[in-house]
Amino acid sequence: MGTNLLDLGDPFVRELWACILPSAFVILFCATLIPVPGWLRSLWQKASRPFRNSLTLEEAEAFEAAHENKKGSPADHSTSAKSVTSVFRTIALSGLGLLQVLVWLGLGSYSFAIHAKPWDGILPIITAATWLYASLRPIIWSSQTVFYDLFALYLTHLITGLTVLGGLFFDHSVYQLPLPSRVVLGARVINLSVLAALLAIVLNMPFAVPSTRINKDDVGKSVSPEDYCTLWDWISFHWVVPLIKKGTYNTLNEDDVWKLSPTLASRPLTSLFKDLGHAHIVWKLWTANSGDMIWDFLLTLVSVTFTYAGPFFLQRILSAIDNPTPENRAKAYIYAFAAFFTTLLKVCS
Repeated sequence: MGTNLLDLGDPFVRELWACILPSAFVILFCATLIPVPGWLRSLWQKASRPFRNSLTLEEAEAFEAAHENKKGSPADHSTSAKSVTSVFRTIALSGLGLLQVLVWLGLGSYSFAIHAKPWDGILPIITAATWLYASLRPIIWSSQTVFYDLFALYLTHLITGLTVLGGLFFDHSVYQLPLPSRVVLGARVINLSVLAALLAIVLNMPFAVPSTRINKDDVGKSVSPEDYCTLWDWISFHWVVPLIKKGTYNTLNEDDVWKLSPTLASRPLTSLFKDLGHAHIVWKLWTANSGDMIWDFLLTLVSVTFTYAGPFFLQRILSAIDNPTPENRAKAYIYAFAAFFTTLLKVCS
């Protein structure tokens, strides 16, 4: 077709990426569910082991409980407000996902009915398949903790949806191309609104559920809330706000400060280190801390990249200002937003 797949100024390219990226995520997620031979599973576990935490929260809690002679189960499955919240969350995620399936299937069928271009009907149907996964995931593999796959899928749909909608207004304001009908624009706005609601639901899911060994009333008081906070609280560091507020107007005493997370406590870590055997000290340090070391290295590279992204976008903004055509003026706004967004990502990394 002669189409440059990196030219986001082409409406077809934007629509194509809005379909390809979510589909790639779904294919990757589904591939992890396919049964594989034992040797391949073992090979994957060995390759992915350095990226995993050597001491999980459940293992650390169990070790602490065993030392203190506490009894309890790793997870709390009692019928409570959390169970009701989990059911409501499942219904909301699956219901909104099913609604997206029907809408995208309807859009693809309508395109075929009016004899539009083949891709105008194929792309929405492929997109509907990604939403079918999103609607079935909370039901078939339910969980009270964060759906990381759905979070990645929703975020990808939101970013690509904003790119497609922003591209329509960009083409209209710069190249005087006509906007789609109000029905199409309204559907895209509703799609973004539904995605925002779905992301809000996932962002309010906790990382972990306190076991029966942990007194829930102590979380945020004597027990660190970091392990049990929601995804949004972790991203925004809101889980430390109560401690900061208390320390702003009062003198903090030792009892006011939370205990360290069980995964950071000396007793479980010392036991883990001893269980590594008589290997060389460097190998033991790598085995115990490989996940943190790898992620620190990768995030440092990301941070350095974003550090250079700011001056890069600033140079593009200044070049656009030197030649203030309608197209360059619109691009300057895009570069300014990109510079702001990369600065936020640098802080998060």
